[in-house]
Amino acid sequence: MHRFRPLLLSWAVAALSAPAMAGVIVVSSFGTGDFTNVPDAVAAAEEGDTLLVQFVQHDPVVISGKSLTIVSDHNQVPRMRLTVQDLGPGQRVVLRRVAIFPFAPGNSALELHDNAGSVWLEDCDIAGGDGMSSAFTGCVGFTARGGAGLVAENCASVALVRCLVRGGMGTDASESGGSHFEPTSGGPGAELAASNVAFYECTIEGGAKGEGEALCGPPPASAAGLELDGSLALMSGCALAGGGDGVRLGPGSELQTLDSTIAAGADGVPLVDDGGVLAEFTGTARSFALTSPLREGEPGTLAIQGVQGDVVSFFLSFGSGTLPMPARQGWFLLSPSSLAGPYLLGTISTPGGTWNLPVVGPHVQASFEALTFHLQAFFVDGGGVTLGSGTVFTLVDASL
Repeated sequence: MHRFRPLLLSWAVAALSAPAMAGVIVVSSFGTGDFTNVPDAVAAAEEGDTLLVQFVQHDPVVISGKSLTIVSDHNQVPRMRLTVQDLGPGQRVVLRRVAIFPFAPGNSALELHDNAGSVWLEDCDIAGGDGMSSAFTGCVGFTARGGAGLVAENCASVALVRCLVRGGMGTDASESGGSHFEPTSGGPGAELAASNVAFYECTIEGGAKGEGEALCGPPPASAAGLELDGSLALMSGCALAGGGDGVRLGPGSELQTLDSTIAAGADGVPLVDDGGVLAEFTGTARSFALTSPLREGEPGTLAIQGVQGDVVSFFLSFGSGTLPMPARQGWFLLSPSSLAGPYLLGTISTPGGTWNLPVVGPHVQASFEALTFHLQAFFVDGGGVTLGSGTVFTLVDASL
């Protein structure tokens, strides 16, 4: 095991063979970048490119069969509705500090479909659209429930770290201009079907139903925080609350939890088990986060939260994956094809378990404008080994 120099990332970065050259696309609504909107930048991007988004956007974005990194820059948080689909094995999409909203009532915010590759979201705010009711005359009209925050279907590897995932709220019944508006149902925080999804340090919320009497259709219902159908999910250090039920665990599904809470709304129960498995790990969740993006020579912070006395080490990789390790109370989230480490950081000495280490963005060869790395820590104490959350950081050329 290598001992890591806390002021520099150079050793770890140098240990990896860089992937094929990829470029950087700057997106700014001010017109100071390469594109003024994210959809045009995504369409023009090559495999593996990085989008530095420097101003708030309001765009629907579709990423199809292409590896991309999208990261907010200069303290701006881009806003978009996002679909990621048809990633092949070894491909990856990474988003850091992005707000994902549908911009239309009743729509889901983030949709992931048929991805054999990996999707990683960190520090993201994801919220489905609220429900909608049209004007009813003689019970002719329509309603739309609140949209899901996240929909994942047939996805091999999805990780969410420190994200807020919310289903849309239902709307209340109302009368206006002689027209009746029906109350609508809430939307689930996350719907998973035939997918593997890890939630680390996330807040997941289902939408509550709208109030009032339904005159023309079935009464509205509050939504679960998490719905699983033939899926495997992990919640580590998470808080989940349903507008109605907390979790609906469907056939062929398994939910693994560590140091997480599951609560229901007023008209629900914490767990509805329709033939799945709930596996509850004992212990304390650990976290690991690195400043991103980080330019060459720029100072940043490696923020660690564990338990006093933990011995902390980490691995580094260019890609992410999914390897459940119940004996380590978590999942190994890094791709083994480009793995480096482990690197020893040291022992947490503070009583509260918080440890912040200064880092400096290392210099890389001039031909690379940006590189994105995945890191994951493991914590050793007297009881064994616990896998902490992963983190992703993008290293950017100092000239950008």
